[in-house]
Amino acid sequence: MNNLQLVSYHRDPDTRPIMGMIRADVEVVRQQFPFLLTLTMEYSAGPKGLPANVSEHDRISKTEVKLELAVRPGAAFLGHVTGNGRTVLLFASKTAQMAPVTVKTRLFKREAFTLSAPCVNAWEWYESGLAPTEVELAISRYFRLYTQLREHGDQHNVPRPVDFAANFPTDSGREAFLGEVFAQGYVLGKQGKWDPAPGEFWCEFVKETAIEPSRMGLLVLELEALAAGHGGEFDGWACPVVN
Repeated sequence: MNNLQLVSYHRDPDTRPIMGMIRADVEVVRQQFPFLLTLTMEYSAGPKGLPANVSEHDRISKTEVKLELAVRPGAAFLGHVTGNGRTVLLFASKTAQMAPVTVKTRLFKREAFTLSAPCVNAWEWYESGLAPTEVELAISRYFRLYTQLREHGDQHNVPRPVDFAANFPTDSGREAFLGEVFAQGYVLGKQGKWDPAPGEFWCEFVKETAIEPSRMGLLVLELEALAAGHGGEFDGWACPVVN
């Protein structure tokens, strides 16, 4: 899945976390592979239900990679959801049933794995509990930014000025948009407004806020909808590191 766009999410991080990594193009894949099949792999779990050690994590990951290749071309690997002592691998298949898939799991050992439908209405089951939410999709678009911030020791719960940008095809659309965000406590940023080319009316606006993923996911969805309502496009956000 190295060349695919992925959506990662982390639910209930302080209790019994559930961690998911799902392809962003699941709806497109379903058109060619209409059946959802799963495989559940159990592992030795730590206190919070995640793999107890690196070797357990690696065992699951290596098997996942081999299965991803082995199911082709009759199926496509969609991703996995991990938590509570098990990892559920998700596959979209051309057929409702598949023959067992055999892969090498150890130096002198090969194992057969059976993929099966989790229930009668498998896609409804997936969408109701495992599919990324709209907020999680919004958060995933800033995965690299959050990774960089964490690497520099950022404290996401500390408020700081956050810069946002949006682009509009008309000046009137930009002005109407700014009027609405100003009413919500945003102010014009240092770059303010700029028009780099015909039909491009940009603006930068700033708000003091903490940047926990759940908070920013909601903000992104709100700003995307607001910009679209004025014919424009929200371009993203950035902020300084706060230790």
